[in-house]
Amino acid sequence: MFACVVAIGLSACGLADGSESLVQDANAETRIASNTQSESVRASKPGVATSTTPSSTDTTGAASTTSKSVGVVNSVDAIVGDMTLENDAKLDGIPNFLWATGPHPAAVLMGADPRGCKMHSWWLNMSAVKADYKDCDLWTTYIQWFIIFEGVGNAGYNVRVETRQPKSYYLSKSTGKWVLLGQHASTSWFLASKSNLTYVSGTVDKRTSVDGSVAVKVPVGASHAYHGVWPLGKIDISGIVGDMAALYTTVQARLVVDDPNRPDDRSKAVLLMHSGADYYPNMNATAADSFPPSAGLSRSKRITTEWQAFNFATISGARQDYVGASASIATEAFRANPPPLD
Repeated sequence: MFACVVAIGLSACGLADGSESLVQDANAETRIASNTQSESVRASKPGVATSTTPSSTDTTGAASTTSKSVGVVNSVDAIVGDMTLENDAKLDGIPNFLWATGPHPAAVLMGADPRGCKMHSWWLNMSAVKADYKDCDLWTTYIQWFIIFEGVGNAGYNVRVETRQPKSYYLSKSTGKWVLLGQHASTSWFLASKSNLTYVSGTVDKRTSVDGSVAVKVPVGASHAYHGVWPLGKIDISGIVGDMAALYTTVQARLVVDDPNRPDDRSKAVLLMHSGADYYPNMNATAADSFPPSAGLSRSKRITTEWQAFNFATISGARQDYVGASASIATEAFRANPPPLD
């Protein structure tokens, strides 16, 4: 859900540090929240975007591009649950969007078949979207995202959310195998409005460990949501998008103590995360001229003191919010041929 839009473009969302393009292009999933009641919001030769990361306050130093070896924290059941279960708590300050309050919050929209012509009328009728983006050409640019929300009743004052290892895979039609689209040890963050998840100027209080994991401070009663993207920016998927049968994204998070000299109140924290991805028509497209409808998004799952994976997958068990031929694979087929787990 990244966008500095609502019904207009993101051109008003520039950053003083020159990172406007990542905020605009990595934030496009917000668009659906403000434009439809059924919103789901959101390679073999990937390219890294030239945009920089959003402004933030790093209190411990620079990130490493390598992460420590860790045990497996994910499972097929966890992935399916992230796409089929309800949210773990009510999201504080978030309007009555289906992904926030509906009984089936996780949804697939563009899925593994990103074409403008298969979107709903609310998007096709948007005058801000370029006409040539509404045809049936495959969209060829991709970015992974994830968002931290404060839940109603949050009382964790001495808490940070530590995040790491965003990864995206696609299932190849030609080989039947899962292929890595991109991965990174670290995560990038910016503030977003709770009312519509559009970009908000300000800094994120974060700490980056030597292994690349980033611990974000989400104050109790925060007026913002905390929007993350993988540090790769937008990548070029033109070489493989026609071979995509399914899409899967994952990122890991846990609660850590902020100040070791104060009481550990992580048990009182109600902080949640959901995840997903966006497509763009091409590497030059922006959220302002394409208003990306999103590949889709997961439910909002509560973050605990243990590492968990927060997953999005284009499976049939989720709410299906696209038009035309299926952009998902059967949940049973996903279980029979799951992506790599870690």
